[in-house]
Amino acid sequence: MSTGGGAPTGDTAIRYQSEMPEVMARKLGLMDQAVNLAKTGQAGSYNPTLPTQQVAGFDDQQKQAFNLASQGVGSYQPFMQNASYLANKAVDPNAYKDFLNP
Repeated sequence: MSTGGGAPTGDTAIRYQSEMPEVMARKLGLMDQAVNLAKTGQAGSYNPTLPTQQVAGFDDQQKQAFNLASQGVGSYQPFMQNASYLANKAVDPNAYKDFLNP
């Protein structure tokens, strides 16, 4: 405790707080089951059925959109190939020779 002058006297109070024993026992039991399940795949007397991950399939309209998008991008393929050719040509040190008079 402290006196009116604000100087501590050395008395210290420590308070421990914990959950009720029933709650703590339940938590420990669940942790034991989790460890057992992780090690062996069996959770003791309680054997839960774990759900598998499921993803909905695409509907017909979504599939059609994918096809249209790939056709749209695919129609640009010749232009992208020509751009790649010209980009490679631009860094070629001998590219100037194409413009010389034979």
